[in-house]
Amino acid sequence: MAFGCPLGTLQYVIKYASMIPFFALGTLSATGAILGRATCAYVCPFGFFQEILYSISPWKNIEAKLPQKFRYIKWFNLFFFVLLIPAFGLAQGFCAYVCPSGLIVAGIPIIAANSGLRATIGLTFWWKVALTFFFVLYFMREKRAFCRYICPLGLILGFFNRISILQIKLNQNKCVSCSACKKHCPMGIDPIKEVNSIECIKCGDCVRVCPVKKNLK
Repeated sequence: MAFGCPLGTLQYVIKYASMIPFFALGTLSATGAILGRATCAYVCPFGFFQEILYSISPWKNIEAKLPQKFRYIKWFNLFFFVLLIPAFGLAQGFCAYVCPSGLIVAGIPIIAANSGLRATIGLTFWWKVALTFFFVLYFMREKRAFCRYICPLGLILGFFNRISILQIKLNQNKCVSCSACKKHCPMGIDPIKEVNSIECIKCGDCVRVCPVKKNLK
């Protein structure tokens, strides 16, 4: 059973409805209620991986930002790959065909360490290798691109953002419209308009760069 990845757990529950891991789902809900999407900023290892890639990238100063409508890809991933495909008893869609995390963290290292498993490699493995290669290249062009456009787990946690205990507070009366927060936001949003929204990962970068004391906190 997929207890390690919350998405894997959710897909497993949908596919095998007779077995519900209450602990795993409860942990996800509690995390969302306390931190909201700050989990993406401070807990998720894949978010950290993207930050490292972008920080060493020779292309990070090149303007690369997909249109806002591409953010709906993660909605499609949630409803199609995470909910719909497992509901029909098929594979755990997102984890099986889209998410590169399992391949990077486990798939490639295990196959590299165990030569006997190499004969079992199939088309799905090479599909994920190719997709992961594309993702890695693009992660070096746009900061946290996977979080912005692809990750349905971040979307689920984002549903808790408005009600979570951890909140970023904005004093509109003190804002001088310098746009420093917008320029430094790793999610490419305007914190003045979208702070604590579904897209906000509550990383605190906007708070740190704001020139007006206690405007954002």
